[in-house]
Amino acid sequence: MLLYKNLSLIIIFCFACLFKSNTPVVTLIVKGSPKQVVRLQKVNEQGEYELTDSAFVEGNMTVKLRGGMQEGETPYLMRFSKSGTKYNRLILLDRETPTITIDYTNNKKTEIKGSVFTEELVAYTDKFTELSSEYNRRKEELLLSDFEKSSPNYISLKSNADVVLEELHKYVASTAMGTKSMVIAQNAMMCTELAIGQPLSTEQLALLKDRFGNRKLFLDYLVSYRNKKEIYAMPVAFVGKKLNDFARNNQNGAQISSKSLRGKVVLIDFWASWCRPCREESPYLVKARKDYAPKGFEILAVSIDEDTEKWKKAIMKDGTADFVHVIDTLAWKSDLVKQYDIKGIPFNLLVNKEGTIVAQNLRGEELLEKLKELIR
Repeated sequence: MLLYKNLSLIIIFCFACLFKSNTPVVTLIVKGSPKQVVRLQKVNEQGEYELTDSAFVEGNMTVKLRGGMQEGETPYLMRFSKSGTKYNRLILLDRETPTITIDYTNNKKTEIKGSVFTEELVAYTDKFTELSSEYNRRKEELLLSDFEKSSPNYISLKSNADVVLEELHKYVASTAMGTKSMVIAQNAMMCTELAIGQPLSTEQLALLKDRFGNRKLFLDYLVSYRNKKEIYAMPVAFVGKKLNDFARNNQNGAQISSKSLRGKVVLIDFWASWCRPCREESPYLVKARKDYAPKGFEILAVSIDEDTEKWKKAIMKDGTADFVHVIDTLAWKSDLVKQYDIKGIPFNLLVNKEGTIVAQNLRGEELLEKLKELIR
């Protein structure tokens, strides 16, 4: 038995030697840094963080941080204990030795050299943030306006928002199809699906499979992406059926039953604080409740957060405190998720005064149009 133990150690050591060349090294230069710990964490294929190296930094210093064994391009997160989460850096490494310089004397100005994928990721993220912020600004302006939908002013505002959305979609789709980075392509695919709601075509997905099909992580995501496209194209399965009443706890720990809202038109909205597309629907939901609550409309927001504090903070930040809020901390293991076969969020059901589901997965103006039709 001792022989086998020693042999195992030799095998592990040999594999470590083989993979040593695939272990990236990051050079970090700090200027005027507070005394803090910097950690380099690899993001594994389950989306979990694995610590690969750490160092103390203070003042003007240069340190080297070693990544983990990897095969091909891999995302890493560089965390700083005293700089705040907004200064954490996502970097993409593929047998590279990048240098990251952070100048704390100049508003934490950051410079990244020697990592083509990371530089591309920064440029992509900046452009996406710029376009999506502009679209959200124009969309909110449209939602808060009192113009009739047939009026020239309303049509002009809507046209302005649509132009930015189309520009955003073209940019994200072209990034997905043009990049050589698997991580950036996957992120862009996710944005076309969730943030923009215009998934890539079957032909585009086939081209991406040819490019990144040698990575299991990408193939797994591709299967999930295709499944979601099929799910979104399916007919609405619950329309016409009676809602099965349920009860969950609100922010104060009191149990709230869906049955208590019978007699009102109710939107049951499944969401979570970590779900960006869910949060982007908030302005529409706020407007819907403002316009129709006096006429017998209510929103029952069902969170599948596991962290109740993050849930409560999101409610206050999004201005949705007037909604009826409940939480199911079992998250994806919840019986509600299974009952309604929820594959992704946001997901919603519109229930009439008699408790019958009359619509499913209404988004944005679709919801407002349906309420106008239903509540007179």
